[in-house]
Amino acid sequence: MSNWLAAQPKLTAKSKSGYILFSAEIRKRIMHENPDSGFGEVSKIVGIEWKKLSDDQKRQYEVRAEYIASERAKQEAARAATEKCLQPGQIRIYMCKWINCDSQFDSENGLYEHIVQHHTSQIIMDSEQQYVCMWVTCVRNRKEGKPFPSLPRLHRHMKEKHIGTSVKSVYANQIGKNFFKLTTQSTPGGETVSANFLC
Repeated sequence: MSNWLAAQPKLTAKSKSGYILFSAEIRKRIMHENPDSGFGEVSKIVGIEWKKLSDDQKRQYEVRAEYIASERAKQEAARAATEKCLQPGQIRIYMCKWINCDSQFDSENGLYEHIVQHHTSQIIMDSEQQYVCMWVTCVRNRKEGKPFPSLPRLHRHMKEKHIGTSVKSVYANQIGKNFFKLTTQSTPGGETVSANFLC
C-alpha cells in the first residue's frame, strides 16, 4: 500500500481536488508532446483537456483525489505517532537546520534560544537579507527569498514552522558532537536564567 501511495501525486488535505490530480497525471504527457511550450501554455492545455472530460470522469478524479489525500493523511498520522513513541534507549533531540549549523538540543526551548542567540542576533541591520529565514528546508526562502518585515515575525515563523518539526528520536550513539542540554539556574537575585551547555 505504501509503495502505491508513494507513486501517487502529492495530494494533501489542502490540495485534494480532482483537477490537481488530473493535472499531475497528464502534465508530463502534455509537456512531452509540446516540448517548446512554457509552464503557462502547458497549464492552459491541461485546463482545456479537463474541460473535455464528462462530469462522471471529473467526479472519478474527485473521488480518487479524496481517497489519496485521506490515505496520505493516515500514513502521516501513523508516522508521527511512531516518532512520538520512543523505543527503549532512545531520546528526543531537536536539530538546528539553520544553514551551516549542526547543533542539537534536548528541548524545543534550547533550540529556540540557540536560534535567537546565535543566528538571528547575527543579522546585520539595514542589510538586504535582514530578516530572512535561513532554515535549509524553508519553502518560503526557497520560493521567494523574501525577508520578514521584523525580527519578531521571523521568530514567530521559526516557532510555527520549524522548531516543532525539528524533533528526531535517536539512540545515544547517534547524538552529534554539537549536542547541548538546556539548564536553568537561579541567580542570587532569584531570577531564573537558562543556558545551553555542550555535553
